[in-house]
Amino acid sequence: MDEQKRISERERGALAEQILDNPLWAEAYEILTRELIEAWRATVATQSDEREKIYLMLMAVDEAFRQIESVFNTGKMAEREIEDKRNGRTTGIN
Repeated sequence: MDEQKRISERERGALAEQILDNPLWAEAYEILTRELIEAWRATVATQSDEREKIYLMLMAVDEAFRQIESVFNTGKMAEREIEDKRNGRTTGIN
């Protein structure tokens, strides 16, 4: 990975960290998850289409969270690579 790509990934990671550290993000995630689980519990066995819809919505909420975590983790790795290069250490990562 070239230096400019690492810098870009580090910057994106910093933005992702701001989102993950934001109490409103955590609150929204918690509320959405709780409300979707409550909606699922309120269904009856014959409401399979409604249950499937709720399940897909819950998975979408989780995927959004995982995507932001992934950007954060990639940014942290890029930051380490930048520091290693600056300090003359090799990481074995191109």
